[in-house]
Amino acid sequence: MERFILNGAAIAGISLADFGLPEELKSFKKTSKSVATKNDWRFKELFRSMYDAGVEDIVRLANWVRYLKENAYKAEANK
Repeated sequence: MERFILNGAAIAGISLADFGLPEELKSFKKTSKSVATKNDWRFKELFRSMYDAGVEDIVRLANWVRYLKENAYKAEANK
């Protein structure tokens, strides 16, 4: 998952350091495993920036999550 995040940031030209996060994979993994990322502003802002930059994988992931939240227990695989 961390590689996915780093790749998305690289595609958008986003520096993780701007969010107070390490840019090296090993350090980033350690950070992401040691905090409650759901409530960490650094990760929220990073994902928001990648979404706003149009990073295709992040936009797709956000759309899937939105669809599943809106269609809980009635989601269709072909949509």
